[in-house]
Amino acid sequence: MDLFEYGKKIYDLLHQTPELSSQEVQTREIISRIVNNIGGYEIIYEGKEGLIYSNVLGENKHYDLGFRAELDALCLSNGNVFHGCGHDLHMSSLLQFMAYLSKRKTSKRILFIYQSSEEIGNGGLTLVNILKRKNILIDKMFGLHNAPEIPVESIAIKSGETLTNN
Repeated sequence: MDLFEYGKKIYDLLHQTPELSSQEVQTREIISRIVNNIGGYEIIYEGKEGLIYSNVLGENKHYDLGFRAELDALCLSNGNVFHGCGHDLHMSSLLQFMAYLSKRKTSKRILFIYQSSEEIGNGGLTLVNILKRKNILIDKMFGLHNAPEIPVESIAIKSGETLTNN
């Protein structure tokens, strides 16, 4: 299976499993299973707040790069839950990237963060505090996010401190 088909298969699975903020139990289980199948990644944190993986085995405190995707979905006024902000695509893209990197050698120390409670709550701040408690530093952090105010097919970059839902 090529990388595109692999990513589409993951997207389809995650798209069928939308869960609200702080309730992403199945989503975390799916991601854990996929990362375990990919192999070569160490779990740094696993909890209600999300999942953090490293491409470097052993006790590490400093990373060159971090990549973040959100786990949660939205609730419509009729009670239906769906991935209206593209979090299913964000997660599948990050998993696809992890699969790609597992086949390549890189000197970069990378964290892969799957964050709970982006839509409602303080998931970004919570994970920042978890990283601080573990004395983990990241030089550059990248996160995918949809922003209605940005024109289609455009990319926005913001420097400085940014929390995902504030």
